[in-house]
Amino acid sequence: NCIWIWSLMNDRRNNLESQIARSLAESVHGKQTDKLGNPYMLHVLKVASDVAHLGQDYYVVGLLHDAIEDAGERKARIMDDIEFYFDDKIISALNAITKKEGENFLYEYLPRVMQNKIAHAVKIADSSHNLSRNKYITDESVQQRLRKKYVEGLSILGLTEKEINGLI
Repeated sequence: NCIWIWSLMNDRRNNLESQIARSLAESVHGKQTDKLGNPYMLHVLKVASDVAHLGQDYYVVGLLHDAIEDAGERKARIMDDIEFYFDDKIISALNAITKKEGENFLYEYLPRVMQNKIAHAVKIADSSHNLSRNKYITDESVQQRLRKKYVEGLSILGLTEKEINGLI
């Protein structure tokens, strides 16, 4: 009986965390579009769903992986909300996956991401999704620049050449 009650409470907590994370993500990304003109939330939901099998914390970080970076003038409020609603494990992963201004993507940012297992998995899902859609960008110079960035990044994150080529 105690196991069933604990399981039910845990499911409710997980569902509430997911709802809060999605609401925060929608408050930041709701009106944004990606480079292809699609609602940015589609990308956020794809990344979160790609890591959901790893656990609730991964799913929540997937939903919020760009929220702090993209919050603009609401950044402090979003960070306060995240610190209020989520535990240290999620906050640490979000701190690891949030790129800091002026930080080199390949040589400063990615090594920091790799030090946090949740951020690492979410970043692989994020970059993999970005690379898989890169071929639809019509500006060839932008497409080539981003392809190079995603391929190098995924290689640093530990994907094999075969895995990366499967995304292109």
